[in-house]
Amino acid sequence: MHEEELKEVLSTSNPGEIALIKSLLEAENIPYLAQGENFSAVRAPIPVRFMIPSEHIERAREVLADLL
Repeated sequence: MHEEELKEVLSTSNPGEIALIKSLLEAENIPYLAQGENFSAVRAPIPVRFMIPSEHIERAREVLADLL
């Protein structure tokens, strides 16, 4: 994945939401990059930005509609 092809679909600093979002995206085989995830583990609460490839953005929004 190249970063210039990625778009932010959601960001959160809530650890429960982060785990849920990852689970939902993985269940649908939607590739993602969780920017800031490792940094957040060290210094909370830094939002984790879920970055999705452009070609998967619509499906990701459908899957995450209840969280958006």
